[in-house]
Amino acid sequence: MLSQLFHAIAGLLGGIGLFMLGMWLLSDGLKLAAGGALQRILAQSTRTRWRALASGIGLTAAVQSSSAVTVATVGFVNAGLVPMARAVWVMYGSNIGTTTIGWIVALTGLQMRMDAWALPLVGIGMLLRLGGRGRRAAYGQALVGLAVFLLGIASLKVQFAGLAGTVDFSTLPDSGLSAAAMYFAIGLVLTLLVQSSGATVVITLSAAAAGIVPVPLAALVIIGADLGTSSTAALSAIGASANAKRAAASHVLFNLVTMVVTIASLPLLLAAIRRLLDILQPGHGPVLDLVVFTTLFNVLGVLVMVPITPRMVRFLERHFIAAPEDLARPRYLDDSVLAVPELALGGLLREAQRLGGLCLQLGQDASQRKVSQMPALRQRHLCIDTLAEHIRVHISRLNRAELPAPVADALVALLRGLQHYEQLGHLAVAEPVVDLVDGFEAQHGRLL
Repeated sequence: MLSQLFHAIAGLLGGIGLFMLGMWLLSDGLKLAAGGALQRILAQSTRTRWRALASGIGLTAAVQSSSAVTVATVGFVNAGLVPMARAVWVMYGSNIGTTTIGWIVALTGLQMRMDAWALPLVGIGMLLRLGGRGRRAAYGQALVGLAVFLLGIASLKVQFAGLAGTVDFSTLPDSGLSAAAMYFAIGLVLTLLVQSSGATVVITLSAAAAGIVPVPLAALVIIGADLGTSSTAALSAIGASANAKRAAASHVLFNLVTMVVTIASLPLLLAAIRRLLDILQPGHGPVLDLVVFTTLFNVLGVLVMVPITPRMVRFLERHFIAAPEDLARPRYLDDSVLAVPELALGGLLREAQRLGGLCLQLGQDASQRKVSQMPALRQRHLCIDTLAEHIRVHISRLNRAELPAPVADALVALLRGLQHYEQLGHLAVAEPVVDLVDGFEAQHGRLL
């Protein structure tokens, strides 16, 4: 008995590992293949809140990573390209977009042999990955990730079926407040541990399909998993910019409101889903019930937030105010966007423009300087040097990843411009120079 239980648990952990590895490979491959398309689509698709919502859904479904879409959105907010009032709708849409994983499982993963599809996908994907470059290699990685993802789903199906025959789950509470709290906590803690609500949802669907967890309690696991995704946003906001804190807070508030509304209406919601599916899909199983529930409660959360969002945005803008920043503190550099080179480059260019403006102002003041003003000018020059060092460090961090050629070329030009700015700053405090301001303005115009 113990030996069977050990093998079942070990197999379950292996299935979860395969699933998460596949998700990681698939998501990273699609993000690399998308390249600058992610930011272009976001920039063009956030003019209204409904277009922002649709872009959040579509992009998350396409790249299978709500974190990538959220990071890109925060990057645009920090760069001043997307207002906060539109960015929150992208993140709402991202929550709905994550439900595509459940639909993949419901429509394919638990109803057909995955190895028949997975092994050819691995072969084709590796040929593309090893024999190609750039986007072709990225698509190859995504195919390999999809294959491993499917194998993970198939493994979870088998392992949960074996676990159901090995362990007697009838001793676990299946009704009342204690059962509801326990299964909600399972979803929350599991998502905190694996940092993927998609993994928790797939595990829950597999357990429900094996008859281990009844649908109402599985729904509570999924609600807990949805709230657990807020931890990533909350942790990423520690020490981040004011805009990043606003975005993280809006994500947490959305999940909290959605959780409260869904739990309050859970019996009615599940009953409505069962009646609807009895009409549309007679003989449906628990997996389809739960996938429809996952989608419906996220859509319900968005509908509830429609009248609340304008007030929430005003509240966040009043209560998350950037601390007074000295000249040396970067305003547009954000480590969380380093995974998207195009976004990181945008922040670097804006910070370089700010540095150039500070150098120009320093030159203007230095051209009219008096002896009594020199200590203040030198202090400002030290701040500018510190800011330049921040930019250089950020560039070095970005260079650790494999960069698209246009981004790499832009970084070379940016470093060259950085050197010119530093030279101009040294010149301003070193000695009087004729037509100093004109020289600064000309150099600033060429660099930008």
